[in-house]
Amino acid sequence: MNFKISTIIPTYNSEKYIRQCIDSIINQTLGIENIEIIVVNDHSTDSTLDILEKYDNIKVINNKKNIGSGYSRNIGIKNVTSDYLTFVDSDDFIAPDTFEKALKLMKKDNSDMLIYNWQFYQSSEKSIHQPNIVKNEVITDLSQKEDLIFSTAVWNRVYHKKLYKYLNFSNLSYDDNDVSVKTLLKSSRISLMKDGLYYYRKNNQDSITNNISLKNTLDLIKSIEKLSNYKESKPLIEKFVEDILFWFYYYNWFENEENQIINNLKIVIKDLTFENEDIQLLQKLDTRFFIPYYKDKKLNSSKNAVAKLYIDSGKGFNEIETVEVNYSPSKRNIITFNLDSFKNIKSIRFDPIGNEFVKVHLFNSNFDIKNSNCDNNIEDYFNIFTTLDPWYVLDLDFKNLKTLTLEFELHILNKKELNNLFIDKNNIIKNYENIMS
Repeated sequence: MNFKISTIIPTYNSEKYIRQCIDSIINQTLGIENIEIIVVNDHSTDSTLDILEKYDNIKVINNKKNIGSGYSRNIGIKNVTSDYLTFVDSDDFIAPDTFEKALKLMKKDNSDMLIYNWQFYQSSEKSIHQPNIVKNEVITDLSQKEDLIFSTAVWNRVYHKKLYKYLNFSNLSYDDNDVSVKTLLKSSRISLMKDGLYYYRKNNQDSITNNISLKNTLDLIKSIEKLSNYKESKPLIEKFVEDILFWFYYYNWFENEENQIINNLKIVIKDLTFENEDIQLLQKLDTRFFIPYYKDKKLNSSKNAVAKLYIDSGKGFNEIETVEVNYSPSKRNIITFNLDSFKNIKSIRFDPIGNEFVKVHLFNSNFDIKNSNCDNNIEDYFNIFTTLDPWYVLDLDFKNLKTLTLEFELHILNKKELNNLFIDKNNIIKNYENIMS
């Protein structure tokens, strides 16, 4: 049978969600007769297999032992017979017209890969993730949309068979990273679709990758080592190093585990260059000196805050053209920046705080918010930031701009809020609230 597209679903103990996942594919407007569904059951111990056996229009491959989602995907890829391939995780699902829209656009654009936006899903709630893609377009080089390097998921993409040879997953906890970057770089034409067609189940405690552990942390360090082969992945590597430092500080570790994390990280990044000062010190200092330094700095940083404006006067945002204001963070903040020394301002980026996870409402009576790295929609009242470097790009009249006063409501996220927000980071240590207060 000639299928138009194949979808691979790696599954392990997904009895709660596997029906919704498979049904969302069977009921595609493209027609089930055009879709090859390959489910790789990774030695589930619940009733997942019983559920799968009730379907007569899917191919089920049963692993003899548990080998992880990455290797399970590899097994599925070997059984693909169509020219287009996508992945769906077993606890997620897709919109009814996903495949029809994707294939139509890929053929029109003659592209090797298509990427679409995705949405969080929790019970009956659906919310669009802060979109990486704001319009349908085709890119032929990653430099045309550099932010895509941060999109490391493999499941909101459709791949042409030209890319199959690059779809080789590891058994690391973060098996997506290397594959996503490699396929981005190997694609000669990439279709971008603004529609949010994939539903990612938020806060699923049964997810294959859910809790931060020593193994997961060391796996991410190994992933960084692989990514260092691609010069384009430098911003992504810096983000991952910042993530690891976050886990190192906020999670419970034994002393030998702390040493192992920092030592391994230092080895992997020793030949790389970074703008982050903490990472620079990590590279320079011996582990026994870095650990107490970093813990002490993080403890003190929660008492004061620095708001910063990055000024683009034609050279892009950089660390030289900045204005800083020190303040004591509260729920309601009003701060003024002096811009007298800047000429020909092209753009302004506002960073309300650093080294904290926050939710922010920016009162924008005389300007618009052009972009942000918040996790949710810019138009929501509160913008949620699960990055230690939250920012907004502002759109206003820069002509004769001498001062800029910004008013914003800011809340530092507490332990409970972080547990709800961090899908892979919900083992925050018990004294986190005390540290943040």
